[in-house]
Amino acid sequence: MVREQQEKVTDDARDVECYQRNKSSSGSDIDKAVLKLLQRVCELQHRAWKENPIKARSKRRFVCGFGEVKKHLELGNAKLVIVAEDLEMGAKNNLVSENFEEVNNLCLANDVPVIKACKKHVIGRTLKKFPFVSVLVIINTNDIQELCEKALSLQKIKLILLRHVDQPSLFA
Repeated sequence: MVREQQEKVTDDARDVECYQRNKSSSGSDIDKAVLKLLQRVCELQHRAWKENPIKARSKRRFVCGFGEVKKHLELGNAKLVIVAEDLEMGAKNNLVSENFEEVNNLCLANDVPVIKACKKHVIGRTLKKFPFVSVLVIINTNDIQELCEKALSLQKIKLILLRHVDQPSLFA
């Protein structure tokens, strides 16, 4: 068990080093990866809609909104949940924070990964939804698995870096 933890720590350290070496100066890598993923999903859905609108509606690739996300998480169809990073998470009686907690708990229960990236207006523009999209679920990952894996690996690295940001240095 100790050996597995040591291997995990070294893998995490390697991932962080690679991320810091290849980090771009403008914009977040995870935001770029998520936007690329969303563009591809939207393109595939639009192409399916052109071929056969009825079939495309029954075999959607993604859905937006807290209600739809909850529904597909409860049905077990969800493969990946993307949440906007600029949600208004404030008071206890805030409806958005309650919905987010419910979605997060369903994701944990169903072992569905959650990526928190991009601003909601950027997600809305990318998916051609007006005015914005706070949360969406990807149902069908055919033809986009590599993009999903890249976004998930960058999310993992981001979480590792955030976990180590507040750690005080012994030599400071």
